[in-house]
Amino acid sequence: LGLRAALAALLAAWLVLLFLQHGQPWDESEHAHVAWLISRGESPLRDFFQHHQPLLWSLLALYFRAGLRGPDVLVWGRVIVVLSGLLAAAALLQLPGPEDRRRFSTGGWLGVVVLMVLTVLVPTLFVIRPETISVPLLVIALGLWCKPAAPRREAAIVATAGLLAGAAVYSSPRFALLGGLFILLGAQSRRRWLWLISGCAAFLAVYTAASGYTLGMVLFNLRYSVLLQKVGGAPH
Repeated sequence: LGLRAALAALLAAWLVLLFLQHGQPWDESEHAHVAWLISRGESPLRDFFQHHQPLLWSLLALYFRAGLRGPDVLVWGRVIVVLSGLLAAAALLQLPGPEDRRRFSTGGWLGVVVLMVLTVLVPTLFVIRPETISVPLLVIALGLWCKPAAPRREAAIVATAGLLAGAAVYSSPRFALLGGLFILLGAQSRRRWLWLISGCAAFLAVYTAASGYTLGMVLFNLRYSVLLQKVGGAPH
């Protein structure tokens, strides 16, 4: 009980740190500014240049759509970061393991501690960036993929996992590299894979229709990002 309380206190301190840390001033202000432009009715690649996927901007733009103004959108952005951290930690603790789920989840807490250490050692890793919202989306998707379910509910649960995984990869295409986890974890069958892929496709179709961000824009972003990787970091 003492160890569990200590870890819970450490988790709470980590969430406070995510909200207050210095973070990445360039990326965070860039994404907040783009969210403001979108809230004014402007569109990426038509009215201004950007090569990121727009899911993070859709969340940040809720601040402006609620009638609020000004650079305090960065505070809202950090709230999203904290919620992402909390959801990621909760999802890691729910991933199935060999231990009884009613007892202390050693593997789950190990994953949470690793996540906390990474974000402390690299403060710019878990800030107002697309990767931050991809983390909880993918971990929750993996939890659903591995979760045993009654046959009549299995299709809905696996399709939901696909929807969340699709949102994670859409937000940050880098997360496609973690798709192999679905092969390593969970029951494998052609039927389950069909449901998973259907969920991914459903997210893409619904979000594209709702946002007006076409598949051609997404493909351009990917090609442009590949070119940037060959150039190097910002100083270069």
